[in-house]
Amino acid sequence: MSLIVENIHYILYVTGALTMTMFLQAVAPVKMMERTYGSAPTDANGLMIARHWGFMVGLSGLLLIAAGVHPEIRVPVLWFAIIGKAGYSTMILMRMAELKGKPAIMNAVVDIVMIALFVIYLVAV
Repeated sequence: MSLIVENIHYILYVTGALTMTMFLQAVAPVKMMERTYGSAPTDANGLMIARHWGFMVGLSGLLLIAAGVHPEIRVPVLWFAIIGKAGYSTMILMRMAELKGKPAIMNAVVDIVMIALFVIYLVAV
């Protein structure tokens, strides 16, 4: 546990950068959603929501990086990330049969690893 606590700022930089890759969905929602989930919305409203979701998740990545720099915001940012990543991972795992072979499953696994690191840190401090 002390290894995670001592290096949490590096962990937050890496996990934040990985989470920020969702900004790509704000820029190219069809390509990202087709690649990740196998399909994408085609109507203007669905694309707007996909872009917004990518933007919001990307911002949460920026928050993780900020929490690496500013320890005073670390606890609320980690709880925000844990809840968001747990919700996403749960939804993906509930559709695992449909998404078999798609990157969405690996995304959920990576998010679960991030959740574990964040919880270990929160328990230790």
